[in-house]
Amino acid sequence: MACVSVFMGAAACALALASVPTSAPALPGKGGEIDPVVVTRTLTRHTPEFKRCLGRRFKSDDELVGTIVILFTIGEAGVVTSAHVEEDTVGHGVEACFVRVIEGVRFPPPTSGTPTIERRFVFDT
Repeated sequence: MACVSVFMGAAACALALASVPTSAPALPGKGGEIDPVVVTRTLTRHTPEFKRCLGRRFKSDDELVGTIVILFTIGEAGVVTSAHVEEDTVGHGVEACFVRVIEGVRFPPPTSGTPTIERRFVFDT
């Protein structure tokens, strides 16, 4: 898992995709594919919105520790059709704010079907 300081200072580790092959696989029962690079690029464009989720809750990078895992489904038109938290060890309402951001993201249409993506946000000092 890569450490990328896109949200706060250099000590914040975030925006790491969980096990990504050449295309993001759908979960069993949910079919579809989308290029994981497209998912990352699209979410990265929304970094200011993710930062706002964190900004008021953490005074320093030292306080920002934990993991948020969000599952979301991208419909055939590129609109997020569902999103929910699978794991949250950060707290402070950050997970709900991240879900709202993801629900508002418009992705390019998937290569096929309606893929369900697991997005892992990891923060440590």
